[in-house]
Amino acid sequence: MSVYLMDKVTALGERLKISGSEVTKKMSAGMSSMSLKAKELFQGPNQADMLVEEAISESLDSPDWSIYLEICDMINHERINSIELIRSIKKRIMVKSPRVQLLALVLLETCVKNCEKAFSEVAA
Repeated sequence: MSVYLMDKVTALGERLKISGSEVTKKMSAGMSSMSLKAKELFQGPNQADMLVEEAISESLDSPDWSIYLEICDMINHERINSIELIRSIKKRIMVKSPRVQLLALVLLETCVKNCEKAFSEVAA
């Protein structure tokens, strides 16, 4: 009986070790995500945020294709970081205004269709 109990304790100890390492991995991933959010909070808007905000304004009734294509051109000529731009568009998709969400999705679609780097970023 004591061997059975000892096996149970050992098995429980092994499970705790595994779940302890999983908890550590999840906590470190969460901390890096939090540090990125804190960095964004203290740095303020970057160039991508400002471009996306201009392209996806609540006051617009329809997409401003000249700005959308200019953004695609900037991505293709590496004048703007595509990762930051996609991140900025994702932020605008999360806004509660349906008009802003629609414009953000149209901008995202435009970037994906016209920019190889944006496509690979969204696909990843």
